[in-house]
Amino acid sequence: MKKFLKFVDRLDGYIAATFLLFTIVLLSTQVFNRYVLGISFAWVEELSRFCFVWCVYFGVSMAVRSGEHVRIVAHLKAFLNAKAYTIIVVVADLIWLVFSCVMLVASIQFLGTTAKYPFISPAMGVSMLWVYMIVPLVFTLMIVRLIQINYLKFRSERSVVNEEPIEPGL
Repeated sequence: MKKFLKFVDRLDGYIAATFLLFTIVLLSTQVFNRYVLGISFAWVEELSRFCFVWCVYFGVSMAVRSGEHVRIVAHLKAFLNAKAYTIIVVVADLIWLVFSCVMLVASIQFLGTTAKYPFISPAMGVSMLWVYMIVPLVFTLMIVRLIQINYLKFRSERSVVNEEPIEPGL
């Protein structure tokens, strides 16, 4: 069970790596086709762009989980005592959580509009609804990750000042 939880915990990283690999293969094939065979396909470039966007969004979720995202409050560590710094980090995470919830609602509303008034991608001819689904998915993952990392921080009673990597799994 512990191995399964560890796998699920790192699933966004595996998905991001898969999309990145797919992007590299698509673009390498496109370069070969264009310069060696003298042909190119517009759908390959469009699909690789979509895969790269999905890779980046899953990377955001992965960065939240591992604590590798940019934190402006990290620079305050030198100026504040441990208790004040911990309070600022918790408040910043709460603001981030509220922002993520707002963006989740807004992205779901946007998907509703996209479903009602479909926009089709020019080269592949697929609904952009499928491409845009990454936004609410990743904001949901970010909300789960923010709750998860804060739960793990406070469960282990670790000071936020000594931010060591959090072990995966609950």
